[in-house]
Amino acid sequence: MGMQVIRGLDGLAERPTGCAAAVGNFDGVHLGHQRILGLARQLADRDSGKVVAVTFEPPPARLLAPEKAPEPLMQLSQRCQALGQAGTDVLLVLQTTPDLLNMSPEQFARDVLAARLGPRHMVEGRSFFFGHNRAGNVDKLAEFGRQFGFAVHVVEPVTVKLAGGEAAAVSSSLVRRLVRQGRAEDAARCLGRPYTLQGVVVRGRGRGRHLRYPTANLDCGLQLLPGDGVYAGWACLDNRRLASAVSVGTRPTFGDLGRAVEAHILAEVAELYGRPLSLEFMHYLRPQEQFDSPEELRRQMDKDVQHVKERLE
Repeated sequence: MGMQVIRGLDGLAERPTGCAAAVGNFDGVHLGHQRILGLARQLADRDSGKVVAVTFEPPPARLLAPEKAPEPLMQLSQRCQALGQAGTDVLLVLQTTPDLLNMSPEQFARDVLAARLGPRHMVEGRSFFFGHNRAGNVDKLAEFGRQFGFAVHVVEPVTVKLAGGEAAAVSSSLVRRLVRQGRAEDAARCLGRPYTLQGVVVRGRGRGRHLRYPTANLDCGLQLLPGDGVYAGWACLDNRRLASAVSVGTRPTFGDLGRAVEAHILAEVAELYGRPLSLEFMHYLRPQEQFDSPEELRRQMDKDVQHVKERLE
């Protein structure tokens, strides 16, 4: 049986009383989030309950400070899928509204957690904050738990070793930094899977076809794009995973200044315009370069495709 997705508190037909619950943005559903949900799974199984994850759409920062809000690591559909894979039974997606953001920590604990979920356990990371102005933390949550009848379990951060040998505590902000820097392999170490863009194929200018390397141009909405460069990756289409050379950034050879995501799929595919497509970023190959001619660019693309084949063997 798959995960149940409920949108809004009014969608809760009945309280999942006795559940093990976790609240958060869960952007990236990285190894730290997976550890939280893993403990929730253990607690729920011990008590014959369910694992309930509560997340927000849009992320609160988009309402509170839109000019400073980070670009999301995931589309909502990706977040839902990853939370289900991490062991969630019920996902409650709360619409982020001023009324919700203005709740005091006590109001949120009493009116949302206790009254609507009835958890036996709350599982959170050390950096969890909630309520108006993020005034609540895990210590406050534990106080409310004693008042409203749930236990609070605090999970410490997951630490991974990055390619340079340094140890780093996994967080969504760390993953964003790695993705922006083009460090696809380090981002995957933190996520437990490749960083993946999801979007719809849109029409480009057709230059790739003239170079004998047709590309799928992906519109990813607000999702964070990896740092400019050429990558070896996988295009996920119709339950197939196809090797691809992926370019992210401007097209300096042609004087294009707008950033774009273009994937040359190393297999014959049907018409892609308007179809959903996901791109998994596996390896960074090279930076964007300006070539003196389209022919010089084509020769470089010959090399890129060969490198993709070698890296994805």
